[in-house]
Amino acid sequence: IRDRITAAPITDYPATLACFAKFDTLGAQRDLVGIFDISETDTRVRIGPTALSMINAQIDNAGTTLNAAGGGSATAIATNRVHHIAGVYRTSTDIEAYKDGRSEGTGTSPTTTWPGGLDTLAIGYQADSSPTN
Repeated sequence: IRDRITAAPITDYPATLACFAKFDTLGAQRDLVGIFDISETDTRVRIGPTALSMINAQIDNAGTTLNAAGGGSATAIATNRVHHIAGVYRTSTDIEAYKDGRSEGTGTSPTTTWPGGLDTLAIGYQADSSPTN
């Protein structure tokens, strides 16, 4: 699926982005669900896999980026299986990534305010000024 609507349904903390996803291949960063400023390349809130096949919840506000990426005890995403993926954005210093109900990583620094100008909800791709799958 690759679709978008021109709307920002979430405008501040706390927030949750979640979806079900099945991957046939991995190895590249992808956006599953995100809210973007369509005119900027570094203003977004999103969830998706990293290039290392771990889940990442991210807030990027004009170059200040807070990640909650899988690491440590996190497990790689299995292909050909449906996963529940979620990003929980509690405060400007507390976000967490989940896969199948299990915490896959937290982010606490740097302090990142909720981005202004978010105007597009996208599913399946990065809907900013340089869109990619």
